[in-house]
Amino acid sequence: MPIPDCATLKIAQDKGYFSREGLKVDASEIQSGGLAFAPLQGGSLDISIGNYVSTIAAQAQGAGPFQFLNDAYQAAPGTFVVMVPKTSKAQELKDLRGKRIAVAALHSIITLGVENGLATAGLKASDVQMVPMALPQMIAAAVTGQVDAVVLVEPFISAFATQHGAREIYDLMSGSMANFPIAGWMTTVEFAKKNPKTVAAFQRAMEAAQADAARDPDLVENAIPKYTRIEANIASNIRLGTFPVSLEPIRIQRVADRMKELGYLDTPMDVTLLLAGSGATPAVKAS
Repeated sequence: MPIPDCATLKIAQDKGYFSREGLKVDASEIQSGGLAFAPLQGGSLDISIGNYVSTIAAQAQGAGPFQFLNDAYQAAPGTFVVMVPKTSKAQELKDLRGKRIAVAALHSIITLGVENGLATAGLKASDVQMVPMALPQMIAAAVTGQVDAVVLVEPFISAFATQHGAREIYDLMSGSMANFPIAGWMTTVEFAKKNPKTVAAFQRAMEAAQADAARDPDLVENAIPKYTRIEANIASNIRLGTFPVSLEPIRIQRVADRMKELGYLDTPMDVTLLLAGSGATPAVKAS
């Protein structure tokens, strides 16, 4: 996806980490992680970025089974925010009762964050109307009044603020969702079983790239303009999340637990069933 979450894929390519592992990687752009489920299961994709909320929900509903190979991205303050046009009277999330909020996808990390914020403000999900919309379309929709608020990530946060004077009224990744895990690199259990050496090689390459990104944010800023439409001068100023170097079950369990609390899951889920072991032999516990 053309967002900061995927910077380490470009870093791994540029630094030759894939070729060092004997891999040839062909990258394809997708609009959202959820749109990768069918191609992964059909075999036209082998590995994809995927946000944890959508993937956990899909697997709970019978899709997959999927397996995360590497962590990719974790939220930081100001990286997922609700914004309103400068003419809006809304000052807080509770002021959006009865209003239309544009979100990149329903039943996703974005809507989980919105619903968590609404609950904190004493509202329910039914008190607003969440409208699925592609990120590049959201600013125009807000300016023209098609929606009352938008949930944005960078570089759209900076663009809406600088070009239209928009205001941030709520940070999704605050309070109980501070430092929330966002996305990882995933495949199907079937692919992992059939290609253990390929999967392990991919894991090693991405672990190296994640470590680079965690150590040197300049590498991320330099990578972003190469695979997105974000210009270099903007990439150097946007707010970035963090790039975890390991896939820790205790961190990812936070996602499933919050999903259960907000009704995204009917029953609790043990996320270890979704997480591959790092190294030569991937875990294939999912069923």
